[in-house]
Amino acid sequence: PFVVALWLPVLIACDMATIRQYPKEWSPRAFTRLAPGMLMGIIATTCLLSTIDLKAPPSHLKMQEAWLKLFIALIATVFVVMQLLPKKAAGDVAWDPPWIASIPIGFIAGVTTMVAHAAGTIITMFFLPMKLDKRVFVGTTGRFFFVFNTLKLPFYLFIGWITWETTRYGIWLMILGPLGVLFGSWMNKRVSAVLFVRLIYIFLIFAVGKLVWDWYGTVFAASA
Repeated sequence: PFVVALWLPVLIACDMATIRQYPKEWSPRAFTRLAPGMLMGIIATTCLLSTIDLKAPPSHLKMQEAWLKLFIALIATVFVVMQLLPKKAAGDVAWDPPWIASIPIGFIAGVTTMVAHAAGTIITMFFLPMKLDKRVFVGTTGRFFFVFNTLKLPFYLFIGWITWETTRYGIWLMILGPLGVLFGSWMNKRVSAVLFVRLIYIFLIFAVGKLVWDWYGTVFAASA
């Protein structure tokens, strides 16, 4: 809880810097498709987290988080493999996500973002098949996270996770985070659309490796 609460203001600062770099590049349709399920997931998880005793040993929460990360890693692995398989010409058509898919995906993203700020992988998988322009992709992602990370603030305050200590330790990160956004924006203008998508897939693969490593460390450390 301490680390998750510490990072939230940092993420919001990065989101604000992203919107500043991409003031008009975003897709309202992609945003609104995912938003309802995301909101449901955040509310449902807040109700669950409010019942957790923060003074109790956190081992059970870490174990649940570890298995959640493994679940996300498996989904991402299947997604990457499916995207890399040879496709027919029809496969180049941009995906128009129906509500029947958007709401469950948004709900899962809402749960993972509340528990561990781990929704980035899921949201990337949702937006990539829509074949958005690279600047629209980043601008939409930045706005989406800004809205829902900001929305998480009162929920985290309600369950008692955000304190003066978490804010104090995160101040210097709030300064450095936006500098990374500026560098990323500079790169975005100089990277081709094809290379941009390939880099996103590479980052997804690295994310899968990190999630699996976290799961392995938590589960096997507990059993040692």
